[in-house]
Amino acid sequence: MITVLVFTLISPVIKAQNSISLNDLYEKISVDYPSAKKQEIEAKIATLNEQIAGANLYPELIISGRASYQSEVTEFQAGAISPPAISKDQYNISLGLNQVLFDGGRTRSLSELAKISGEISQANLEVEIWNVRRQLDEVYFNTILLQKQLETTNVLLKDLNEQLELVRSRVKNGVLLPGNEYVMQAEILKIKQRKIQINEAIKAGYQVINYITGIEISEQTTLELPEEEGLVNLEIEEIQRPELMMFDAQKKMLGVQDKINSAQKLPQISAFANTAYGRPGYNVFDDDLHVYWMIGLKANWSFKSFRNSDKKSSIVELEQQNVSASEDAFSRQVQSSLAKVRGQISAIEEQIVLDNQVVELRRKVAEEKKNELQQGVITSTEYITELNALSKSQLNLNLHQIQLLQAKNEYKSIKGLSWK
Repeated sequence: MITVLVFTLISPVIKAQNSISLNDLYEKISVDYPSAKKQEIEAKIATLNEQIAGANLYPELIISGRASYQSEVTEFQAGAISPPAISKDQYNISLGLNQVLFDGGRTRSLSELAKISGEISQANLEVEIWNVRRQLDEVYFNTILLQKQLETTNVLLKDLNEQLELVRSRVKNGVLLPGNEYVMQAEILKIKQRKIQINEAIKAGYQVINYITGIEISEQTTLELPEEEGLVNLEIEEIQRPELMMFDAQKKMLGVQDKINSAQKLPQISAFANTAYGRPGYNVFDDDLHVYWMIGLKANWSFKSFRNSDKKSSIVELEQQNVSASEDAFSRQVQSSLAKVRGQISAIEEQIVLDNQVVELRRKVAEEKKNELQQGVITSTEYITELNALSKSQLNLNLHQIQLLQAKNEYKSIKGLSWK
């Protein structure tokens, strides 16, 4: 039981070390990429802005104090009656309370506007992450293609080394001329050079993946090919691009701004209460320190805001039309890209059918030339030519198979489905 438990715990780690999938990398980007971390920060900022905007609904408490000394005070005398003298030094500490009773929904709209602004920021960051995922897609599939190319090269190199030993034996026995051995040696060196270039390109591909995702994987980690999905199933799914979320949020924001413009036509009514301790109070002839207070209602209404409200609403309407036009242009661009990829998928599928036929024919020809070389009927150059043709046809098949998966993954990415 302990052995089973330990193996169960370490098996995910072994899998992570030996192989990794494109979805694993998507998840890593969604968590650790800088733009993804900014999403959490933007969410906190949006929450704080929403709380600040909604604070106008709560009572406002104001504490103030003042101490002053003035060079003169009002003095007057009515006949024999002299009012109390007013002190030149004056003191006052007060507590004020304001409570908005009616603002036409302005505060509620401002709070909603802060929330939607946060949604727009989140959508913008999601667009950034979408672009990063597309970069990852390109590097990921190119690296797999290079690995397939390396496999084909290794097979070709193994076959040439085997035939070199046979040619060398034939040359030693005088059946073939030494030039056949030299040709094969030169071809082997040429293929080894190509192998070095491929290995360096694969290494660079893994480094780029590490930089994008922030993980550390080596060339020993297998990049898993995504599962192939039917194109019909992909076409049923609706487009889920982050840009559409941004357009929706922009429309909502403009709708809220229109509410705020309408609210500016209405007055703002609030209640207030003030109490203070000091001198003088509301009775300027009472020169003793004492408590005094006042309660009441007040209303504010701006004629300028009333006049500009309709103009601002017209601007909002024009901006809504602008957002709708941008959304329509984006939708057309997406549909155009999807149509292009559908055509590529159809063409690649037809090429794969022909590739399999070509590979089978080339394999038969190469096997025939191999026998002829062993019999000394042809030269090494002729055999190498046919062997290269077989290698190229096999490479084309691998290329198109990977390109098919890449095209279908691109179709999902364009629709925003790859990481859903």
